Amino acid sequence: MKTVLIAILISLTSFAFGQTADCKRFKEGKFVIPNAEYGNSYLERKGNIQTEIGEKSGFKATFKVKWIDECTYTLQLKKIINNPDEIVFDKATIITVKILEVKKNSYIQRSTSNTFDTVFEGEIFVND
Repeated sequence: MKTVLIAILISLTSFAFGQTADCKRFKEGKFVIPNAEYGNSYLERKGNIQTEIGEKSGFKATFKVKWIDECTYTLQLKKIINNPDEIVFDKATIITVKILEVKKNSYIQRSTSNTFDTVFEGEIFVND
């Protein structure tokens, strides 16, 4: 019984470390958040900058990216480039993104903020 318990603990530890290491794949690249109702959102993350473009809204902005740990990062508005719908965005807003699950070509994430209560969970896909 003790051997089985040790084997399970080793497996769980290996899974946890593997999951964390996989988050590194998403630190940079091009991604898409599909949304049939509002149009897709396209993201490009490079270094400490993320650019976001709303397909239907035409909204385009850059955000500062700060990685807190291997699977958690924050976004803070740097510059609004295009805002045809005049969306109000508080520059003090910090969005915290936690990667919950890593898949082959996507990840499941949860986004929260310091200025609003809405929690967004969704799948972000690699967009080569």
